Amino acid sequence: MKRFVYIVFIYLFVFSNENLYSQTGELLLSQVNDGFFANVSIHIKRTSTETWKLGYASLVFNYNSSAMINPVEHLEGICDNETSSDYDDQIIVRYPGTNRLSIELGLTNDTAAGSEISTDPVLLGVIRFEITSPIGLHNLTWDTDYSAITDENGNNITQNIIFINPVEGLLPVELSGFSGEYKNGEVKLNWTTSSEINNYGFEIQRAKLESGNELSWIKTGFVNGKGSSSDLTNYTFKERNIQSGKYRYRLKQIDYNGNFEYFLLENEINIGIPIRYILHQNYPNPFNPVTVIRFEIPEEARVKISVYDITGKEVTSLTDDKYLPGVYEVKWDASSFAGGVYFYKITAGSFVQTKKIIYLK
Repeated sequence: MKRFVYIVFIYLFVFSNENLYSQTGELLLSQVNDGFFANVSIHIKRTSTETWKLGYASLVFNYNSSAMINPVEHLEGICDNETSSDYDDQIIVRYPGTNRLSIELGLTNDTAAGSEISTDPVLLGVIRFEITSPIGLHNLTWDTDYSAITDENGNNITQNIIFINPVEGLLPVELSGFSGEYKNGEVKLNWTTSSEINNYGFEIQRAKLESGNELSWIKTGFVNGKGSSSDLTNYTFKERNIQSGKYRYRLKQIDYNGNFEYFLLENEINIGIPIRYILHQNYPNPFNPVTVIRFEIPEEARVKISVYDITGKEVTSLTDDKYLPGVYEVKWDASSFAGGVYFYKITAGSFVQTKKIIYLK
């Protein structure tokens, strides 16, 4: 790797681009953060009609070290020994006392063939940072004074490469508020946008907080966006049937081009364990044709909920399964049943209770 660094900087500072070459391309710097980590990606693409391969590169960028800390190599791209035997293992280099960091990559030797650069962006590498603020500016910018790149023949083509910085502060959606709480057996999220540009919508994601485990985010719902709007827009999302525990929530805002940004809910959502068995009255009641039955259990138990007609005959079973402690809901779609009075009964361990239900068809 020392050989590579020496070659790059000899070409950059000694020859000073005395020869101009027709190989051109772009280097793109981008990031995605989930409120805890920021993944900074470097992609490269060819813009010339003439094909060329990457030889050696020292790709240096600046970042806000007070908002992003502890960088580590997260993913390697096409110019690494994991992908191609023509290349050495790429490394990241931190510059002590600065906000500067680089990815260093290069051919194993001067006769190695190298990887051809496509006209579509291809990944060179991803560096993961811990972040101190999910909404803080990270000030990612290329440092073109220190960056250098050659083709497979050792030609210094740095001057032919356009270094493209990410745009910060000009987000397609400006979020002016985001709150969440757990109440009456449901999680309710509220958020407000002050403006939207090309907004497809919001994917709601949830992760359970478990000691010693990395957060595993799952999609729990989606709310359509307004497209483009300069007005204040209020959004709400609700969900039930969540096991007891502590959770984090975030929004994945997606635009119509497939780009996305994360917004993390600052507070945790704590769903406590019920203190006793409860069977709630169905809602709505009377209903037509779908109603919801909510129940709470304080311990793990097999729960069976069945519906009976006025003669005492069981007409359907809504659930018969094991449940962990928590608050749950089941739905009954009675569209295939006759209207009238029914009864629903819960059996959970030694707990048994029955309630009346009215179906107006």
